[in-house]
Amino acid sequence: MKGEALIRVEDLKVWFPVRRSIVDLLARRPQLYVHAVDGVTFEIYRGETLCLVGESGCGKTTTARAIVRLIDKENIAGGRILLKPSEDVLEEVKKIQPDAVAEEGYVDMYKLKGKALLGVRRETQMIFQDPFASLNPRFRILDILEEPLIVHKIGDKEERLEIVSKVLETVKLTPPEEFLPRFPHQLSGGQRQRVAIARALVLNPKILAADEPVSMLDVSIRAEVLEVLNELRDKMKMAILFITHDLALARYVCDRIAVMYLGKIVELGGADDIIQNPLHPYTQALINAIPEPEPENRKKIRKLRIKGEVTSAVNLPKGCRFRPRCVAYDENPHIQPRCEAEEPGLIEERPGHYAACWLYEKRSP
Repeated sequence: MKGEALIRVEDLKVWFPVRRSIVDLLARRPQLYVHAVDGVTFEIYRGETLCLVGESGCGKTTTARAIVRLIDKENIAGGRILLKPSEDVLEEVKKIQPDAVAEEGYVDMYKLKGKALLGVRRETQMIFQDPFASLNPRFRILDILEEPLIVHKIGDKEERLEIVSKVLETVKLTPPEEFLPRFPHQLSGGQRQRVAIARALVLNPKILAADEPVSMLDVSIRAEVLEVLNELRDKMKMAILFITHDLALARYVCDRIAVMYLGKIVELGGADDIIQNPLHPYTQALINAIPEPEPENRKKIRKLRIKGEVTSAVNLPKGCRFRPRCVAYDENPHIQPRCEAEEPGLIEERPGHYAACWLYEKRSP
């Protein structure tokens, strides 16, 4: 999918310092960092859903939080995040903080501050994974959904009530009057998650980061919530960053998939292309782990062995990050001498399909 890129992430690095002991300080040992995100680049276009998939701890949520400016500036070790805001917001940023305006009408998220940042925050919202923790239990649903409107000084009391009622209807919590006076604990899990989605949508954002929004829901409710997100994306022409560890779900929801491992994107391409023709050994191992209900089809699956646990994000291995766990097919070894010495970048093996593996370097354009 091509068109207008609403968000551009360029070589983003998010590092968190490791706490040092008294002994470390006295011995003047160097500061160590957790390389949560370590050089990630991608774009999300208007009306597109991009999935970030991978094991726990690979940097998916940190990437999403950085996009919506929920990571402290001092933890951004490199790169930049460019957002293309609405024309009125862009004009406001030009007046208040012109140095934050990048090329082609984009703004640099981590140069913004004060009133300029407040205006751009309306454009980027996030759905958190756990609706039990992300919704204030002391607030009624009306208060939860009205608060963002109050912060951004949108409308009077009656206008805000109308906006809140419409967004509840959008996420199919009807009639709104029945839900507005309730507290979160008076709702089911699916209803709570829809309130969390409604809170993210009440400001009419252009960028939506959804951090495993259906992982805590029953299977029957998941389909309804996903259908709501797809309808809203098509209606509002948003760009959605969808985080999940479920590749089958990613194929259903997303236009493109980015596979992350140890803070890096190791494969990027169309959803169907990655599921049907995975290139990177890590992606192949993830797909191989999907249960196959048909006994006959199980025999056709090529068994890719993967060993060990995820390497520490503090002491990264030299060369390819996946090398310590990359065990090849018996008939087609993956490991090469170069894997131990040099880290591969994303190589375009097929049009629009990239993999960070030296196997594909000789065939790259």
